[in-house]
Amino acid sequence: MKRPGVFCLEGDWSDHLADKSSVRPLLEVLEPMAKVPFIHRDVGTPAELEHYLRKWTQKRYANYFLAYLAFHGTPGNLAVGRHDVSLADLEAVLAGRCDGRVMYFAGCSILDIDQTEIDGFRKATGARAVCGYVKDVDWLVAAAFELLLLEALTYYERTDAAFKFMNREYAGLVDKLGFRSSWRRRR
Repeated sequence: MKRPGVFCLEGDWSDHLADKSSVRPLLEVLEPMAKVPFIHRDVGTPAELEHYLRKWTQKRYANYFLAYLAFHGTPGNLAVGRHDVSLADLEAVLAGRCDGRVMYFAGCSILDIDQTEIDGFRKATGARAVCGYVKDVDWLVAAAFELLLLEALTYYERTDAAFKFMNREYAGLVDKLGFRSSWRRRR
């Protein structure tokens, strides 16, 4: 069976054009080592973010079930260029379109909101799971964690099994980074 893929949308990490910071090298490690295919796009505006998220929800990208949203953040918001895009804004774009998909908000403090809001976002979008950080995180430590998390989420068939694995094997990193998740329970 073909391993599921990662659909990564990434914002700028710096205002300096010479800055080469990117999560793309993490994906380039996963692809040959764990056979995880990926799509990566740089996003500089809210319109680009909406465009690519709508594409991601198309049936032809169903195998890329994991959205890896790598942006600076604040509680409940992604920093996209010079704009904040709220989870409510994303919910309006993705309402009912994310069945079977996972959204990983890989930015500082984006999920530093009430758990009921996270659960509500997941339910409104239809996502299988939503996860991310409730704290400001060190870029390099988060990158190491993300490599492990992306591998687990694409390895385990059940999302809850991936989260349980991460909590069991990497509890120190989960706590240090303030990693939080919400997933749909199996019936």
